[in-house]
Amino acid sequence: MVMLAAGVASAEEPLQLELDISASICASSAPVSVETLGSELALRVRRPVVVQRGAPAVLHVRIDAARDGFIGHATFEGASGRDERDIEGTSCTEIVQALAFVASSWLEAEPEVVRLSPAAAPPPAVAPRPTRPADVPPTTRPPAVALPASKASRLRAGWRSGVVLGFVSRPALDVTAAGGVTLGAGGTELRGGVRLTWARNTVELGSVQHRWLTIPLDACRNVRRERITAGLCGRVDPGLFLTSITAARSFEAHHALAWLDAGAGLRLSASLGGVDLELDAFALVPVTGYRIERDLARLEGLRSVAVSIGLGAMLPIP
Repeated sequence: MVMLAAGVASAEEPLQLELDISASICASSAPVSVETLGSELALRVRRPVVVQRGAPAVLHVRIDAARDGFIGHATFEGASGRDERDIEGTSCTEIVQALAFVASSWLEAEPEVVRLSPAAAPPPAVAPRPTRPADVPPTTRPPAVALPASKASRLRAGWRSGVVLGFVSRPALDVTAAGGVTLGAGGTELRGGVRLTWARNTVELGSVQHRWLTIPLDACRNVRRERITAGLCGRVDPGLFLTSITAARSFEAHHALAWLDAGAGLRLSASLGGVDLELDAFALVPVTGYRIERDLARLEGLRSVAVSIGLGAMLPIP
């Protein structure tokens, strides 16, 4: 059991806290331990705090390497609820100070327990505070580290490749270059890109080449747990539909038409060393869709549901 913050004797019970730290990445530069984070908490928490196993309030802290430094992840569970926060910084010391600033607000929100003493019991003696020699300047608390709010909204760019089933009789392959912004604490993401999709189809009287050049626009609501993020997304996908028809009897036709499909899907992301690996699946409906008639003479409307499945990776933009 470790006392993090000590104050004068009072009727207020100390706050019991279980503290778990994983920061082996900092061992060579600035080692991080329970005592390191505890000293930072002691400067910011008004109430006395006792660290012990099995406490009702639990604080988990993990520090990993990031592209431009380090990233710290803190998760708190207590009587006041559950919360978590990610902090990015250039050093382990900066991460620890910022996480202590965040954790202090969580600890202050925990309900206070007042210890009722018997009426006949004498009041507790208050130990006199030690005096400071006149030649020793007063100690000052280090300034609170401002939360890097700008890091909460971050830009990312990457690629995706996959397959679309349902627009034509054969699978269509696609490649997407995308960029996006994550808003707030990561709960909402807006993403746009450029997608090229192509397929080759054989019909009774000839062959058809299909190409789509579209701009997929996604809006996702994400939920993050540790390194895994799951998102429910909506998509609109405007662009061009290009098709070339070649028949065995030397008949050719080319079409360039407006295209729009829309739908919804799920996206899973795993963060590994600053890179987010993604798997997604979307159900899409062609709002302006087309297919080839049997005689190759013309196009007709298409109203079937297609499924798009893909893998990709996203990188943070400094």
